[in-house]
This record gives sequence, C-alpha cells and structure tokens, in this order.
Amino acid sequence: MEKIQGTNKKSANRDLPPHLHVRNHGYYCYRSPQTGKEYTLGKENLMTINKAISANPQIFDAAVSLNNRIKALKAL
Repeated sequence: MEKIQGTNKKSANRDLPPHLHVRNHGYYCYRSPQTGKEYTLGKENLMTINKAISANPQIFDAAVSLNNRIKALKAL
C-alpha cells in the first residue's frame, strides 16, 4: 500500500484554517491557492481566522453554503 504524504504545518500553524500562516513576529498571512500571492492580515488572531474562513469558500467557488444546503433538505 502506497503512503500518501500531505503537507505538514508547523505547530504554530496547525490550528489555523487552510492557507493561513503565521509569519515573522506574529503577523498572519493568507496565501491565495490560485496565485500563490500572500496577503498580510495583521496580528489580531480572531479577526484573521474569521477572514480566512470566509475567504476559503469564495476562492473554491462554493456556490451553496452548508446552512443553505441543510435548509434545502429540510424543505423537501
């Protein structure tokens, strides 16, 4: 059986959403998976995590959120 190796995050980045990383002196950076460009978001932990969580579905063209899908199932 072939072992598939994923990307490992550093311990400081392990609890962060995808594409969000801690850089020099505690600054949070978001790396666009499409272009590879990094965007500095600042030092505030909760705000940057919320920004990254809201940006990820927009980048991956998630047309329907999970809440909307659940509401649609309940309507059936």
